[in-house]
Amino acid sequence: GFEMEEYHRVDHMRVGCLQEEGLPKKWKEHIQDDLLAHTYWTGNYLIDYLFFVCNWHPFIGLFLSHPGHPWSKFERFLTFLISCSLTMLPSALMLLWLGHGLVGKGALFVCVSLPV
Repeated sequence: GFEMEEYHRVDHMRVGCLQEEGLPKKWKEHIQDDLLAHTYWTGNYLIDYLFFVCNWHPFIGLFLSHPGHPWSKFERFLTFLISCSLTMLPSALMLLWLGHGLVGKGALFVCVSLPV
């Protein structure tokens, strides 16, 4: 008889700079959809949170995102460069106007670091 293999999200959790080699082609679309839409993978809050950070953080994702993530490492790198380019000048100007004291650094943290 014909048996259909069942898809389990947790079986496909990966991190790192590896290419898509070893990624089952029959599950590729499922995996990519899950990486974009789901934060629940194992049921363990800490592991799921760390996996989420590895896939969604602008800098950490450059190195630790899932090898089959729909966003390539190159796309992530370009996004990171654009993000840095758009935030560096306003950050420098904010520190220039408000100073390097607690007020300037606090404003920089609230207006630039937290949103990113």
